[in-house]
Amino acid sequence: QTVAGQLTDACGFILMQKSPTCGMGSAKVYGEKGSPLFSSDGIFVQTLRQQLPLLPLTESGRLNDARLREHFFAQVYAYHDWKTRVEPALSVKVLTDFHYRHKLGLRIHNEPVMRELGRLLANAKDQPIAAVAEQYIQGFMQAISKVIEPKHHAYAMTRMVHYMKRWLSPQEREYAELLIAQYKDGVVPLIVPMSHLKFCMKKYQCGEKLAVWQPYPEELGLQNAI
Repeated sequence: QTVAGQLTDACGFILMQKSPTCGMGSAKVYGEKGSPLFSSDGIFVQTLRQQLPLLPLTESGRLNDARLREHFFAQVYAYHDWKTRVEPALSVKVLTDFHYRHKLGLRIHNEPVMRELGRLLANAKDQPIAAVAEQYIQGFMQAISKVIEPKHHAYAMTRMVHYMKRWLSPQEREYAELLIAQYKDGVVPLIVPMSHLKFCMKKYQCGEKLAVWQPYPEELGLQNAI
């Protein structure tokens, strides 16, 4: 409890699988005769979930899976954005700006929640801002906790192409659609269509504030796996 209580600035936590304290659904619970009965969260994980329910958690072994690794760090940096840009200067505008930045990512995780949170912010002026913020971030973090598949990334990129259609040349749009299809079919990694879209975004200076362009630092290399 002491350690968990000191992690209020943390934006994510990597745990050790199968540990009796840090196992995340993988800590074995033994019966009186010494045989394992079932698996559960370790003691420390249970405390983290109680004291810091919004904190993104994962086990170290899950980071060997490219899709789970990308998903975890996307959660971590979204939560970091909240803690560093929203919490210190809480206002309706700051909340609305956050929603705008993450709207497309939120859409591909859970579109009904995206719309629900949008309605919450539309009526935010009539409610205590702290209560609105708490309700918003709870819904937001729960929505993005869902692991998305390549088809969801492909949908997001298709939306990005649609957003930029007024600027893209026919050749640029056709090439983007080709790369997105190849990614969806497992031919190329996510970095390939995203690099083309980022080039177009910088070329036409459109939608730079959208978090979907860079949900985490590029040097992590999270979009390179197929």
